[in-house]
Amino acid sequence: MNKKILAASLAAAVAASAVIAWRAFPAAAPAQTAPARKILYWYDPMAPDTHYDHAGKSPDMGMDLLPKYDETAAAKSRPARRIAYWTDPMQAGSHYAKPGKSPLMDMDLVPVYAQDSATALPGEVAIAPATLQHSAVRYAEVQSARLDDTLAVVGTVKIDDRRVVTVISKMGGWVSSMPIRAVSETVRAGTTIASIASPEARQMAAELALAQGDAALSRAARQRLATWGVAAGGQVSVTAPQSGAVTEVFTRPGARLEAGQPLLTLANLDRVWIVGELLENDSARVKSGDSVAVTFPAWPGQTLHGKVEAVLPQLNPDSRTLPLRVSVANPGGQLKPGMLAKLAFNSDSRPHLLVPSEAVIRTGRRTLVVLARENGQFAPVAVVAGREAGGRTEILSGLAAGQRIVASGQFLLDSESNLQHGLDTLDAAGSAGVKP
Repeated sequence: MNKKILAASLAAAVAASAVIAWRAFPAAAPAQTAPARKILYWYDPMAPDTHYDHAGKSPDMGMDLLPKYDETAAAKSRPARRIAYWTDPMQAGSHYAKPGKSPLMDMDLVPVYAQDSATALPGEVAIAPATLQHSAVRYAEVQSARLDDTLAVVGTVKIDDRRVVTVISKMGGWVSSMPIRAVSETVRAGTTIASIASPEARQMAAELALAQGDAALSRAARQRLATWGVAAGGQVSVTAPQSGAVTEVFTRPGARLEAGQPLLTLANLDRVWIVGELLENDSARVKSGDSVAVTFPAWPGQTLHGKVEAVLPQLNPDSRTLPLRVSVANPGGQLKPGMLAKLAFNSDSRPHLLVPSEAVIRTGRRTLVVLARENGQFAPVAVVAGREAGGRTEILSGLAAGQRIVASGQFLLDSESNLQHGLDTLDAAGSAGVKP
């Protein structure tokens, strides 16, 4: 196949795609409506010398005919602009010193205008209005709005370690009875957990009997028995210091105990922890004291509210996460250790500068947005991008609310007027960036 025919077919496909994109996503209207322009004739974009008296399709390629406008009145109403060079619309980066035909596609070369140095931005380029009108470029406005990016973390119900106590025997002896001896049993504060038969306790009880004739000695003996939990018959009663559930059992009835030896542990479940893993990139968004909405698959439709107690400092090097701990009230003990939970952190309600995410260009060295100025002028602007959610990206610096930017179709601008040269110019300008 002839190379020129192949190139023409490729250009036709590109042009047809641009027309389809233009119909699906029309360019935003400019701030001020330009006066209607007179159409002189219609022409085939692949054969600019052809003239037609009405709109329609090209008889050769089936492409939409383009209007040729009378630019005489418009030229008189605006100041003359100096043409910096001419470029081939199908060959990005091409430079020609004078107008003419493209050597590749035999299309009209497009002028690229020099900018006013007093008002132009670095890397700024201009596109001919006739060319821009038929592009698929879409525009958007920089908005000051709230970014709805609620942070969600999956967690697990855990026992609050600060609400766990170990019950011990203050005196040595043998376990004569132990009513509470199964893990997960619930106990109320003051309930007898175990009775201990202790020789030392029997000796204390005998001392009380001997002191019955002396009020002072009797009072001292009774106080000693109460301190050590010894009943009048010489039995040691061990009671629960708090309400809770048994999590560990260390002994059984009949076992020999030494003074200070543990019997079991009790965990109070009036409040529990929700422990989750916070991604490293989200760690700056959560701090101690933040409010959290907590939901549970086991209790659909019910939401509890808690507080962040801590974002623990030990980073998991494999998952790149930090342990997160939230304290939640547990009314009625319905939350059981091991249950799954979902933590939803309140999103920032403050307004931020937002742009469509597709408008953000990341070169690897910096982040850019193409600013759409007046009279078909475009300039790449260095920005600092923040969070992204819902197809919108937060702009921390580089733009101002109300500015008009290119939302999509930057590649068409590149092919029409060497915008890539402007991007490269700005990218090489240094870390200072460009002020909008």
